[in-house]
Amino acid sequence: MASTVIAFVGHPGAGKTSLAAAMVRKYDLRRYAIARTLKAEVARALGFNHADELDNHPDELDNMDPYVKEHVLRPLYWAWGDARRFFYGSELYVSELYRKIAGTASPVIIEDLRTMDEYDYLESRMKLVVVRVEGGGDAYQHPTEIEWQSIQADVSIPRAETPERRAENLLIELINNGLVARLSAFSWAVDFDVPPGPGSKYFDIEYTQSGPQMRLYDERFSRVVPSDIPGIIRAGQIAIDGREHELFFKFTLH
Repeated sequence: MASTVIAFVGHPGAGKTSLAAAMVRKYDLRRYAIARTLKAEVARALGFNHADELDNHPDELDNMDPYVKEHVLRPLYWAWGDARRFFYGSELYVSELYRKIAGTASPVIIEDLRTMDEYDYLESRMKLVVVRVEGGGDAYQHPTEIEWQSIQADVSIPRAETPERRAENLLIELINNGLVARLSAFSWAVDFDVPPGPGSKYFDIEYTQSGPQMRLYDERFSRVVPSDIPGIIRAGQIAIDGREHELFFKFTLH
């Protein structure tokens, strides 16, 4: 069983795909989409020669001309998915995805949780963290575009200046709310004007009912915040050997 499944919900155009890609780049997570199999089926039906490769290239169809994507492919996905789920059950695509991730030890990203049936299926089988990705808002009326609003999100993540910063903000929210099952954490105690570097010190993290408790030496920190250093999180200050140092932490999900 995957230790944690982080599933994104949100309007079309909110940035779910770009955020998922940034989480992969920054934290070496695996990224999945429930609709990936559906898109591969449509590609095969359209006669695309590369349809069998879509599992490894999930954005292939999405990179088409925006008009084709929105006015041709999206309605085709709706109709195809409705027909397949009608004949083979509402859990058809989510159950196939579950078989792929059930034995995964690391947290995984699902970028397109859409329906209550999908939510119920995953929530009953693994630790599921739902993230509402804010933004977007195209007024599609198909159930797969609106039913996600009935799913209770654990955290919401607003837009940021870059997908990478948004990914870092999401990790901070997951840490501060105790929603990540397992973490590797490394920290540096450094002077204010010295960037993190050699001499890294290991740093313990434990989970309590009130969330994560972080400990270095005899000091504890219960929340973390962004820093001005890309990819690094700041937790506070500490006195070591009579000198004040600023603490920076770099987390790795595993």
